[in-house]
Amino acid sequence: MSYPENRVDLQLAHSKRKKDSSRAPYDHTKYVASRAIIMQDWADILDALARGDSMSGVMETFGPLSKRRRALLKVIERE
Repeated sequence: MSYPENRVDLQLAHSKRKKDSSRAPYDHTKYVASRAIIMQDWADILDALARGDSMSGVMETFGPLSKRRRALLKVIERE
């Protein structure tokens, strides 16, 4: 779905080796607003697919050119 990789990695708790491991606990609080939007999108995508919505409909609603994506990008700009 082309969500920002750094937000997805933080949300999934993927970690990359860092020289300063003392910063790792603080990474969990980074980008909370945009990560919450991404998680809500994911829940709504799963609901849409469970309802039987088409993938093209899901992409129209949640894809890179959707209104929801533009709203997410505005939040990312503020973070």
